[in-house]
Amino acid sequence: MGDPMTIEILETIEEKQKTISLYQEVFHDPDQFISYYYREKCKDNRIIVKKNNSDIIAMIHLNPYTIIVDGNEYPTFYIVAVATKKQYRHQGHMRDLLSAAFEWMRERDIPFCFLMPVDPKIYEPFGFEKICEFDRNAERSEEEIRQNFDVYCKRDIVYQEHFRQEKQLAELLKGEGDGLPDHPIIMAADVNHEQFAKMAGFCEKASSSDLLQWLKEKKIYICEEV
Repeated sequence: MGDPMTIEILETIEEKQKTISLYQEVFHDPDQFISYYYREKCKDNRIIVKKNNSDIIAMIHLNPYTIIVDGNEYPTFYIVAVATKKQYRHQGHMRDLLSAAFEWMRERDIPFCFLMPVDPKIYEPFGFEKICEFDRNAERSEEEIRQNFDVYCKRDIVYQEHFRQEKQLAELLKGEGDGLPDHPIIMAADVNHEQFAKMAGFCEKASSSDLLQWLKEKKIYICEEV
């Protein structure tokens, strides 16, 4: 018999909703937030899952953003909702999912991806390095951001609508905490080395660490939670 373990990329809302039970099991977010997240944020994201037969045992979410770097726009993904069922942890499933995610993003010329770790040590073996502190001040004006930062997420119409809804949710859920680590940081990883080097103006012989160091030296503003 073949290996019952498979990796799939979920693209439809109906497929993605099958991961809600795993999300609830691992993250314990308020129902109102989960409802918003799967209704709005999952419209255009990708969820990569690992299955044991038909049972979803692990997942990662790739949430799309347009990142501005030195005035130029690039596609990127924010990795969130990294989760594995308790009985399947420490068996290499997340390594497989991250490998699949990197391959999928590499094929789409994504220069780098980023995430906010609960524990940075978990992601260091996969090439992630700290690039900045997470900024808890999400209320900066677009003019202030443009004038003071080299790297930030583009605030297009979809972004602004999500921001509005998330602000309403935060007010509604006031007192329940924001679910962030005590000292949140942002880590990034080189996904498509050719594209990343081109962005930085480096030759392709530059190492991933060189490219990430170049990024770290920028003034970075990332306040996105999901």
